[in-house]
Amino acid sequence: MGGCTPWPFIPNISQSLFLFTLWLILARQESDRWLDAALIGIAIGITFLGHPVPAIVLTVIVMAVAFGVRGLRFQTIIWLAIVAVVQLAVMSPYLAPIALHYPVGIVNAASGAWPDPLMQPRFAAIARAALVNMPGLLAWVCSCTAGVFGLRAVQPSRWERGSSFARLS
Repeated sequence: MGGCTPWPFIPNISQSLFLFTLWLILARQESDRWLDAALIGIAIGITFLGHPVPAIVLTVIVMAVAFGVRGLRFQTIIWLAIVAVVQLAVMSPYLAPIALHYPVGIVNAASGAWPDPLMQPRFAAIARAALVNMPGLLAWVCSCTAGVFGLRAVQPSRWERGSSFARLS
């Protein structure tokens, strides 16, 4: 029997759909047209059919961009509602059977709850990870402390100061 299966290509298709939808969101971010909201909803819905995670990320992105560009207005909320309704309509062939047949979530959680023995938390492994991350943690604390007092860790060189003045004039 054998043969090729298209399933390994799904992550690549989902990534392409994610990037296309991200471009569409950014290209239509200042548009007040309802058609653009519907197009974005269609694109997010199709992305969801490839994989749910990129669609969830895109939903958060479209909300952040809409509120960031348009502000919290009634028209913005209606525009996002159109995105959501169209998105749910496109996602429904995949989402509706899951919601109807598995209303409580995962049916057999035991298979996914089995941890490999190497992944068991051990004090020695946690201590080594903490020790390895100490220099970064110390640098972060120092930079936050310096930022509170208005200190800069790196002073600009003469070339950087000169180039910034040249750009201003």
